[in-house]
Amino acid sequence: MNSLLLNGVGMRSLSAAILRHCSTIFAHYAGLPGLNYENAPSLASGNKVLWLHFILDEREKISEIWTWKNPISEKGIVDALHRWDHRVTTKWEHIADLPPDEPTTIFLEESWDSIGQLALQSEAPIQGAREPPIENVTVEEGPDNQPDWVAEYSWGTHYSSAPLSGLSTITPYWGKTRGLKQQDVEGVLGLILRYNDGRARVLGQVRLDSLGEPLDVTNCDGISLKYVWEEAVLENVQLGRVGEDGWMWMPLEGSMTWWFDGRRWGESYWSWTSSYYCFIKHFG
Repeated sequence: MNSLLLNGVGMRSLSAAILRHCSTIFAHYAGLPGLNYENAPSLASGNKVLWLHFILDEREKISEIWTWKNPISEKGIVDALHRWDHRVTTKWEHIADLPPDEPTTIFLEESWDSIGQLALQSEAPIQGAREPPIENVTVEEGPDNQPDWVAEYSWGTHYSSAPLSGLSTITPYWGKTRGLKQQDVEGVLGLILRYNDGRARVLGQVRLDSLGEPLDVTNCDGISLKYVWEEAVLENVQLGRVGEDGWMWMPLEGSMTWWFDGRRWGESYWSWTSSYYCFIKHFG
């Protein structure tokens, strides 16, 4: 089992690889070597995997550990293999609250597609069953100018949201992936938003080894996004207003919500192909 130190001195962020399930978690610490994405668990460096990144604000700590799993029937059938529009919502379970004023080491049994077991080094208070602090937002509620086929991909979608006011920089994560047409496409797969007060938020997926140059937006009233609907991929981000066709104007006010996923299923459980898509909406 691999160990993971949470809330240690200098902890700045977390990265997680998602391949159907969470397959690995890495804590980033100031002054220590970063994550080698190519040496992550099998398949975790490929296009099939989503790399999620979570940046901690100053003095922010990890306070709770939750897990989720797909319901299993008495016959051992995983509900997630049923038709997506009829499946039961994923079940969240609260594992433990972490000590607020000291580091905690947890041990993870990682594999190519999931974390099989998790153990705490020392006893942590378990609070029992309670409702997860999760806000549910569906794809149908929103991406701007969404095409008719969006509903087909609404299952299994991750989403992240962040305010656009008070921004100082926007840093794109550039990556190459398989678009909806199963062709290699390159684009912006995620954004790191940094604010004037020191906070930071992440939209979409992010790998720290493929970040672009930060865009200074302190004196900018908005950004333009070039979105390719045929591939459902964000192709470019520019400061200011771009008046050409295919560009979406987004003022730096309100918030941006980013729906994304990194996989498609074929006609059967084992027939799956890799693709990435994202949908974006501005809320004023």
